[in-house]
Amino acid sequence: MTSKISYSKFIRENIRRRGWLLAVSMILMFSMQTLWTAMRIETLLSGSAHSPKADVASLENLHFAGFLNGLENPLFAVLVVLLALCCAVSGFSYLHRSEETDFFHSLPLARRQLFLISYTGGLILFLVPYLLACIGTIATAYAMGIVSCISIADCLLSMLGCILGFLILYQAAIVAMMLTGKLISGILAAIVLYVYTEMIASLSNALPSHFFDTYHASAAGSADLIRNFLSPIGLYSHLYAQTGWFEGTDRISLLLSALFAAVVWIVLTWVAAYFLYQKRGSETAGTALSYPFFAGWIKFFAAVPASLTLGLFVASFYGNNSDTWVILISLLSVVLLCGITEFIYHTDLKQVTHGKVSSFLSIVTVAGILVILHFDLFGYNTWLPKESELKSIAFTADSFSNYFTYYNDGNGTKSYGLLDEKELQVTAPDPLLALAKDGVQNYKNGIKTEDIYEEYADDYMQISIRFTPKYGMPVYRDYAVSKNAVLDSLETLCKNETYRKNLFPVFQLDTDKVSEVKLTDIYQVPQTLSLSSEQKTELFHAYEQDILKTDIRILQTEYPIAELTAEFPTNYHAGNDLISEDSIESVTYLAPMSQMYIYENFTNTLDLLSEYGYTIRREIALSDVQHMDLESNLDESEPTTLQAITDPEEMQDLLDQLHYPCPGILGGKDLPRQYIELSHTAYPYPIYYPLV
Repeated sequence: MTSKISYSKFIRENIRRRGWLLAVSMILMFSMQTLWTAMRIETLLSGSAHSPKADVASLENLHFAGFLNGLENPLFAVLVVLLALCCAVSGFSYLHRSEETDFFHSLPLARRQLFLISYTGGLILFLVPYLLACIGTIATAYAMGIVSCISIADCLLSMLGCILGFLILYQAAIVAMMLTGKLISGILAAIVLYVYTEMIASLSNALPSHFFDTYHASAAGSADLIRNFLSPIGLYSHLYAQTGWFEGTDRISLLLSALFAAVVWIVLTWVAAYFLYQKRGSETAGTALSYPFFAGWIKFFAAVPASLTLGLFVASFYGNNSDTWVILISLLSVVLLCGITEFIYHTDLKQVTHGKVSSFLSIVTVAGILVILHFDLFGYNTWLPKESELKSIAFTADSFSNYFTYYNDGNGTKSYGLLDEKELQVTAPDPLLALAKDGVQNYKNGIKTEDIYEEYADDYMQISIRFTPKYGMPVYRDYAVSKNAVLDSLETLCKNETYRKNLFPVFQLDTDKVSEVKLTDIYQVPQTLSLSSEQKTELFHAYEQDILKTDIRILQTEYPIAELTAEFPTNYHAGNDLISEDSIESVTYLAPMSQMYIYENFTNTLDLLSEYGYTIRREIALSDVQHMDLESNLDESEPTTLQAITDPEEMQDLLDQLHYPCPGILGGKDLPRQYIELSHTAYPYPIYYPLV
């Protein structure tokens, strides 16, 4: 039995044999973590051409812990992946050479001891340089005087995330080495294990997105779960994101789920690697696979998703997304991949047609998947739930993103997830279920979402619907529906005051956080309103009352006369450089919440603005015009023409046709083919106005 002293000697000998890797790890760790972090801090302290000079206080929100695990330095994250692969390959490469295998297995050591020696040696080759680099990074940060930015608890959590991420990648690569008998096969197998579930996750979105017209991207939740918890690379990325920047108890569930998934991964892959090493035959050294029985299955499960991925990628790379090319390239790819796999197995060109059964199954499977998708044999595009099965239903239109701007407490504005907002789930299926039925019928009639902007933009638009069943997960679909039908449905929904309040952003506005209010009329020059806190509150309350009583159809059929914008101070600056709150006035960086349009029937808002001494101009005075150009594109096949307008009567005629630019709540009520490029006295630069 090997003593503890001799056992440690074997580990030291294993590390000495791989001394080159220890030296490389040490150099790269200090270069890509300690040195890079010091340079980054120096840049933040000294400022740059694109960011103001900061002081130590301005770095208090800096996610310093993220420098220790790759969150703030993507190159360091790549280094961890490469070191995990190198530690695994260098530690178990002797299993791929028969002479070395015979030598190591002749030593007075049990297989479990040989496994643990190589495993522990590889782990130390990473841990020692990494821990020293982390200590050096923290010490450097202290020496540079940013003590207030450093939380030892956060740093330890970040380091834990990086170490767990390394173990996930390291042990996945060891499993690959156990399954193969050649070094090149082992490296390729490790790379496949790293990216395989990423590829599956991508296909779960890419295939339906390509073949199904009604597919909605928000249905990608399962892909995120696969990527974050079943992929070594994805789980490592998820780990460093959660451990490198931890704020508040609201993220505790994400952190705990990531740590739990990491521990499960580590335990399962360690047991798998240990078991495979125990059962591995010494005679398999030098062969492609150490378990030849699985050769056909490995080829099948590798070739099928890889060929589909190649089909989608190659077709899109050359700008041709037709089903025909995707199918042809995928079928060609699966044939080639089967042949390449057999060549790797046998290193003999004469054997590329070996494994005919697994190759046939691979080709048939790829062909079957493509036939099902191309012809929609399961009726994905025409599926509709039964009314009795629905718990709730919600919808959004693609035009909403151009008409609404929603407030986000974290950092200014956000794109509002209308489909997933609890308050916008409608329990009565009508009118949205009827809208979905119209979408299905339009699809059957050849009116598809992909053709809306080319052929049907005047009359149709794209909507997204979320069906929430009484039992099961929500189902999402996109449809091409007539604007009149959408307007009818929206009008019905907005008869419910609660729904209307949750749809319009002004009702989510916290007026106490508004630092400035701006008014923009047809001159398109924002004017800052000098209002007290009480007046700001009164103004937005008046606007809310106008929204509640207005006819929804007006928001599509008429043009607004002006627009209100609320601005909020933020401590973030472009380029992710951080600014202290004390310096925010000098930076004058405000996050706007705009697109609060004012219409002629908004009497409460207009009366209050008039009371405050602000008048909205409905037209541009001819005397204010300095220069006018008419830009025409009446025939899209012809180049755009630009014509200078100098005749006062013609200029006045064009000015009379101008309106405040707004796409309408459903978008594109008038698609302009002509624009006026106008310079006026209120603004020194040309402004474009649509002419419809």
